[in-house]
Amino acid sequence: MTLFKITVDKKRFGERHMGVAMHDHLTNGQARRQGRFWFAGTVLVLGALFGGVDAAGAAPVKDPVIEALQVAVEADKKHDAKAVEHFFKAVKLAVEAKRPTEAAQGNEAIQRLREGLPKALNDKLAKVSAIPPGKQAAAAAWSALNQEAAARMAKGDARGAVEQSGKALEKAQAEFGAKHYTVFVGLRELAVLQYQAGAMAEAEGALEKSLALGRELLGAEHPETLKVLALRGDLLEGAGVFPKALETRKAVLAGWETAVGATHPASLDAGMTLVRLHLNVGEVDQPFKWLGAARERFEKTFGLWHPRLAEYLTLLASTTTRKGDLKAALALYDQADRIYLAVLPPGEPAALSARVEAAELIRRDGRFDEARKKLEEVIAVAKKVAAAQPLLDAQGALAQVFEDAGEYEKAEPLITEVLQGETQLLGADHPNLLATRNRLAGVYRRQGRLAEAEKLYAATLDGYRKIVGTEHQASINVMNNLGLVFENEGLYDEAEPLLRAAWQSSRKMAGEDHPETLATLNNLALLHESQGNFDKAEPLYRNAIASAAKSLGEKHPDAAAFVNNLAYLYLLQQNYKEAAPLFEKVLALWTEIYGEAHQKTLKALNNLARVRHKLGARDEAEKLFLKALEKRKTVLGEKHMDVLRSMRDLGALYLDMGRLKDAEELLRKAL
Repeated sequence: MTLFKITVDKKRFGERHMGVAMHDHLTNGQARRQGRFWFAGTVLVLGALFGGVDAAGAAPVKDPVIEALQVAVEADKKHDAKAVEHFFKAVKLAVEAKRPTEAAQGNEAIQRLREGLPKALNDKLAKVSAIPPGKQAAAAAWSALNQEAAARMAKGDARGAVEQSGKALEKAQAEFGAKHYTVFVGLRELAVLQYQAGAMAEAEGALEKSLALGRELLGAEHPETLKVLALRGDLLEGAGVFPKALETRKAVLAGWETAVGATHPASLDAGMTLVRLHLNVGEVDQPFKWLGAARERFEKTFGLWHPRLAEYLTLLASTTTRKGDLKAALALYDQADRIYLAVLPPGEPAALSARVEAAELIRRDGRFDEARKKLEEVIAVAKKVAAAQPLLDAQGALAQVFEDAGEYEKAEPLITEVLQGETQLLGADHPNLLATRNRLAGVYRRQGRLAEAEKLYAATLDGYRKIVGTEHQASINVMNNLGLVFENEGLYDEAEPLLRAAWQSSRKMAGEDHPETLATLNNLALLHESQGNFDKAEPLYRNAIASAAKSLGEKHPDAAAFVNNLAYLYLLQQNYKEAAPLFEKVLALWTEIYGEAHQKTLKALNNLARVRHKLGARDEAEKLFLKALEKRKTVLGEKHMDVLRSMRDLGALYLDMGRLKDAEELLRKAL
């Protein structure tokens, strides 16, 4: 079952009180692995290489890579337990020889061998799925009905697909009885189509029936039963019922480990899926612990040069980012990228997606030019090989780079292009389009096109409510973003109930300490700050700081950002003695996390200079302002709003110092 991803405005903390739009916590799905049945063809190729002669009639030149593959093939044909080790060696040689085609062939063999199931499980399935004598025609008719149902869904006829699947189920029940394997499969397929058609309750009912029948026919820990249980997890997660989804995902993992062991690819897949869900609900420590222990399993199962190991490293990098260690995360992305480049064609979607994620991290590190170049390279390759989804992901990520750099005029057409691409790829009614509209509305908001942003956010929120209801993270995110627009418009009476409802719903759905809950709490504090209700804002900021320190750690970027906003509140209150040590703390943390030249670090530096100015330390303030201004020019360009902010602040200092000529020169440039 393919669930739609929710993409929402990225969180950012402005120099003043830019509202916090929501993180995209939903990560990409597992890489699709194709071409598993290369093996017979490879045997023919190897046979031709080793049994033929060259054009001059001489014996063929020995090729270490082909020789190693041949040894592995022969070992596999003899069911030698060491066949996988032979393929490991062949892949390593192919990587060293820079021959990704042969490396991919060896890796596919490793995948196939590792995915094998114990004989008892296969025998059990063969027994319960056997077609009774004389029923072959009925089985063929049942299969044809299922194929027709899938074809109708592919054409967008959801209602017709569900009806056809229902007929297939009735056919199975009538021909084979209510307790036959075809009924188990029919209920499962019906549930998938019902879910895709938006009939959530009906899909859940069909899945529960399929699950109960699978347990009766095959046992609770048979792979086919566990696949249905995993589908139930998909449904619960898609509906935003996270506690039950977590319980289900844990049961799937435990079932696979019992059935086939902890190092089997299915167990590793189940673990990765559970990790992603933990991350989606804001839990980092548990998935980080599992991933730390799982590296040895991945390397033992797939070897050191397999795309599945690269996929694991990419997820570990994403989790490490959540822990706030950007440098370690980038190193992990680099490891994954090296594997993908060595064993896959350049345009392989999984490799492109990993590079997009790495570019996202580089963007977060403030290296906008580097992120832009990396994404433009991905876009060029994705267009060349017609990799539609990586292309859309890269365009969306590039738009975010432009947003962060304040180049909204470049971000808008990119997001519009993504919207058009998704419409062609997924259809006009697909939920992903709502996520992209949410991003486009965010660009409108930052451009000051508030009426357009309000209209688009409102329509997006209505769309989400119809699909997933009000108390789903996607709806909560857009509710939050619409509240920010109302705040920007000065419509505080409209903004407060939305922001408060978003906070309360997020508390209920995700918990007090979830990053999204803390973001909505921060935005509610910002609203009170905008209204001048500083006494209401301060305890909310302190609550966010305490919760973030507990759940994320004091050195996490988000925890530091909440401290920054409290410091800025004190700056507005002219409580400079309270603001100064907080800005010093933020400056130290962001310097450690991002480096001296990052946009956020420079915000803290400039704010500290403003406080020093107000406290009368004018010479120190001048040094800090000059440092912030020069670095901002280098990093962001002469026309960026942050550069203009530093010019105005330094100009104001020069006025107070009586340096009127210097002040006039700066303030004129800042106009």
